[in-house]
Amino acid sequence: MLKNLKLKLYHNGSNGDAQGLTASASGLSYVSSHTTDHIFYTVPSSINSLVERVRIASNGYVNIGTGTAQQQLTVQNSAQHSLIRVIAKSDSDAGIDFGDTADTDIAGIRYSNSTDSLAIIASADTRVVIDSSGRVMIVGGSSPSQVGDGQLIVYSSD
Repeated sequence: MLKNLKLKLYHNGSNGDAQGLTASASGLSYVSSHTTDHIFYTVPSSINSLVERVRIASNGYVNIGTGTAQQQLTVQNSAQHSLIRVIAKSDSDAGIDFGDTADTDIAGIRYSNSTDSLAIIASADTRVVIDSSGRVMIVGGSSPSQVGDGQLIVYSSD
């Protein structure tokens, strides 16, 4: 059933709190659900210490990597580049939406895998598109009807 399980320590408190540690050949997991931070460790940096990878603070802020959560989600790597990847199916969009409680996707950045284009959206309309050939189209649709139709189109010098 659990043949890779090497060690499991777990406590369920009477007031609904729980702490647990599971170590196996496939990795290490830590769970803590009470009023303090939730911390997840992986990869020993030495025999007696682990490297913190993710912390969920008691205020709900999440920190991934090094440093301290400064907003609801902080991704930091003090040693090298820090990147976030948003990956979607080859015929779907990948992106980040911005909004408020009344309109959760009023703005955003979208990459269309099907057209190899990047769009910047504001007020729920596409405002800037960079197409697969590097052309930049500002305001209006994705393909203006003619030069001089009131839209600014910037082409590369190639």
